[in-house]
Amino acid sequence: MVDCSAGLTVVDANPHLWLDPLNALHYVAEIRDGMIAADPGGADIYRANAAALDLRLDALNARVVKQIATIPPANRNMIVYHNAWLYYNRRFGLRTLGEIEEVPGSEPSAAHLAQLIDTARALHVRAIFAEPEYNPKLVNTVAHSAGIPLVAVLYDDSVGTSPQTRDYLSMLETDTATIVNALR
Repeated sequence: MVDCSAGLTVVDANPHLWLDPLNALHYVAEIRDGMIAADPGGADIYRANAAALDLRLDALNARVVKQIATIPPANRNMIVYHNAWLYYNRRFGLRTLGEIEEVPGSEPSAAHLAQLIDTARALHVRAIFAEPEYNPKLVNTVAHSAGIPLVAVLYDDSVGTSPQTRDYLSMLETDTATIVNALR
């Protein structure tokens, strides 16, 4: 659950649903409706703001589709730090072949890392994706051992932590550019 400043609560069964911009449309609708319930006098403003954001999300989705289409289908494989990318990948036709952190908050086993390395070698994974909030040591070790030439950084939970992730849309733009550049 995410507590909004107006006393609203957004129920979130999976915190990474929002990495699919079309899923984010549902969040916008829930927030709009909650704001209207809390402040009926502002309903027109909330509806207008939500409609404007919906247009921006639709446009973002179209841009991401177009950018991902430039990646050859055989190159659309990812190894990530943790599996935050399920909904993004499902929407845009990418595949997560594995994640460093199998269980959130716990260190991976040596057998798991060996399996990731074997998978990366067998399927010629072009990049492995780290995240700025996690120690890059394991990612770099897997990349080096598998002969993966690139470790790229994705910002799935990092809205507002840097200029390129100042908001949700810029975060997804940055992550998409990173993914496309790494996998093309």
